[in-house]
This record gives sequence, structure tokens and C-alpha cells, in this order.
Amino acid sequence: MVDLVNLGIGIAAHKRIGAIRSDMRSQKRNLDESELTAISMRQDIEKLYLLVEALWAIVKTSTNLTDEDLSELVRQIDEQDGRQDGRNSSNAQVLKCDNCGKTLLRGQTRCAYCGSELREDGLFRHNGK
Repeated sequence: MVDLVNLGIGIAAHKRIGAIRSDMRSQKRNLDESELTAISMRQDIEKLYLLVEALWAIVKTSTNLTDEDLSELVRQIDEQDGRQDGRNSSNAQVLKCDNCGKTLLRGQTRCAYCGSELREDGLFRHNGK
């Protein structure tokens, strides 16, 4: 009888260990996906930085604007939400897929959940403008 109880406990423990291993593999996949997303976002930020720098060089050489003029305009836009904190959160908008309603990352052209193509609402869609 004791052997049957021990066998039952061993089987239950074996099942639990299997479930824990499966959960650990799932968590590892999630971590790997998060790391890839972070790398992709870092690359996107670097590209945007280069783009903004190039655009400012074009504007600066085509006009009489100075770096100080740009800094002042950035400060004014930053303060539109009542806080000077490096962002304009008063116009921030969470993007949702028109088809499935899931939250989207900025810059996506297709919904990662349902695959539906996202419509463009304008140049500053990410700001809700």
C-alpha cells in the first residue's frame, strides 16, 4: 500500500515537473520575443534619429533657422501638455487595430494579431493629431 502511495506521489510530482518545464520553455520564448522587439525598437529609434538629423540639416541650410530656434520650438511643443518633461503626452493616443481592437506598436503597417493592414491617418498619427 505504501508503495502505491509513493508511486502516486511520484507520478504527480513527475507531471508537475513536466508542467513547470513547459512553463519555463514558454517563458523563455516570451523573453526571446521581448528581446527581439527591444532590438527592433532600438534600431527604429536609431533610424529615426538619423532621419531627424538629416531633416534638420536640410531645414537649417534652406532657411535662416538656428539650433537655438529649434530648441525653443521643441521647448514650446514640450510644454503644450503643461509639463516640460521631454514629451507631449497631452496628444498621446493608444493605437488600436480597426479590425480586432488590439493595441498596436507605433510604426506598424499591419496588425501583429489579425494581419489587417493599418490605415494611415496622417503624418503624426502616433500623436493623435
